Amino acid sequence: MILKINQERVTLQARSMAIMNKLIILAFVLLGVFFTLLAGYEGVYIGLFATDEILSEYPWGTELGWPYINKTNYMLYGLFIALLSWLPLLAYVLTKHLPSKDNTTRKDARLL
Repeated sequence: MILKINQERVTLQARSMAIMNKLIILAFVLLGVFFTLLAGYEGVYIGLFATDEILSEYPWGTELGWPYINKTNYMLYGLFIALLSWLPLLAYVLTKHLPSKDNTTRKDARLL
């Protein structure tokens, strides 16, 4: 009977860890999509459609100490920030799949 209770507890812990892993991945994906859309849209909008009048009132560059070079600089910066927003998900996936000294079977763990 004690063995059965322990098996149920282990099964419940495994299920809750699987649910938690899925929620963490979902949160990272949602944050990545949000910041990709935000930074990518901002960079592409400025890089392709902004006029000099809009750029003269735009807060980027002067507040952060970056000199205004050209619109391509802003577009590349926005796309770079959009790519950086996916680093937390990449780090989480790599820590789940790379082997460690304590757990040699970690590389066989499933992501979802």
